[in-house]
Amino acid sequence: KNQEAATSEFLLGMGKFGNTLTEAASSLKGGVELRRPDVNIVDGLDLKPAALNKAASEPKIADHCDAVLHDWCKQVEKLLDQGQGTFSSQTPDDVGPDTELEYW
Repeated sequence: KNQEAATSEFLLGMGKFGNTLTEAASSLKGGVELRRPDVNIVDGLDLKPAALNKAASEPKIADHCDAVLHDWCKQVEKLLDQGQGTFSSQTPDDVGPDTELEYW
């Protein structure tokens, strides 16, 4: 029962994390389209803790989901790195509300 509760909590957290990433990525200049898991691999998976625990023990599914999540992280990191250059030429005294308003 503890494992099911932990799995449910993890899945809820991952869902929220995925939504946050999607919103953050789309709000960035140019936006981004995150790769979806391959339908041939994840199609038919029941989104219940017991079924997901079973699926996680299958290397093909686990490896695929790991690769997709890794790609998401790389895409988001790349976008965040690109966004950091926006104010990089300014000194700390230049950064503030007025600078932000001028930028937008």
